Amino acid sequence: MAIQDGEFQLSKFLLRFLWVAPTLVGLMAAWPQVAFKSQERLLEVGPEGWSTSIAKKSGSRTWRMVGSIRSNDEIIFIVSTSGNALLIPKRAFQNGISREAFLADIRHWHGSCASPT
Repeated sequence: MAIQDGEFQLSKFLLRFLWVAPTLVGLMAAWPQVAFKSQERLLEVGPEGWSTSIAKKSGSRTWRMVGSIRSNDEIIFIVSTSGNALLIPKRAFQNGISREAFLADIRHWHGSCASPT
């Protein structure tokens, strides 16, 4: 122990810290690799909203539950009003034309839910 006979021993504390800290960092870095789902994710979008599934897990949101839709050259971000985001990488599309068509559709559906009909 680092405390022996009521006396703190800095050298023992530092030795234990130098062993424990890298172990914790290594475990934290390894967790995403362990938790990674290698199955393909399925995303479906339509006028009502979006739904997704991967293995046995699934989720969905209506367009009213989506706060914003943003994009850059690499990723489309569908951000819910709760702050969670669905990230769709460029590689999910066959080409730039299909990506732009997808983006136009979801922006249209999202915009339609905010305006009265």
